[in-house]
Amino acid sequence: MKYCLKFSKVGYIRYTSHLDLLRLFQRSFKRAGIHLLYSNGFNPHPRLSFAQPLSLGYESLAEYLDFETKDDKKTSGEIALDLAAIMPEGLDILECWEIGTGHPTLAAITEYGAYEATLLLPDLPAGIQQKAAEFLHQDAILVSKEQKKTHKILEFDCKDRISSFECKIGEEGELLLKFNIRTGSTDHLSPDLLLAAFCRFARIPYEKAERRILRTELFYSKDGEKVPLSSHGKE
Repeated sequence: MKYCLKFSKVGYIRYTSHLDLLRLFQRSFKRAGIHLLYSNGFNPHPRLSFAQPLSLGYESLAEYLDFETKDDKKTSGEIALDLAAIMPEGLDILECWEIGTGHPTLAAITEYGAYEATLLLPDLPAGIQQKAAEFLHQDAILVSKEQKKTHKILEFDCKDRISSFECKIGEEGELLLKFNIRTGSTDHLSPDLLLAAFCRFARIPYEKAERRILRTELFYSKDGEKVPLSSHGKE
């Protein structure tokens, strides 16, 4: 049987790497008595994959993975309850549902992600909210990224990867930003790159240690609309 699982990742567990999270789920499935189906070949691995890896230090209200089991002795509801009982603090199982084996993987269909970011700054310039609108109206929004293999700095225009971007001032004077960006396996924009570009444009400092990034949803496209991954396989 093939299933999708939705979970949240908040608090200190945000410092757990993607690889460690994968191992955690593999052990948790085993502890819960859920028998995962394995691939064939010389190096078989469980048929379990995440929709889109979450960067270290980010939190999320909507993470997804799909997996296949050898049998169907447990219902999707029982799977969710059994996993929820053994998950560490900060990692909550929200939903589990069965999908047909003919459906594509979550990683293959994920295209967009919705994010919220909080920046703690000592002083905010006047008109900062207007800056968000002006930011999107630029002819190009350039970001710089270091290539992993060559370590060369690559500069590119990311404007076409931004679906929406807005900001407001919080009750305690913090800067709150909400944005929807490309978050897929083939076309991806890092939230940190986007925030750094906006801060340069607005002439305010950007310190990773002084920011919080929360992913609130992942989407795929259907009939020209962005649809949450929680709808995948339920049509």
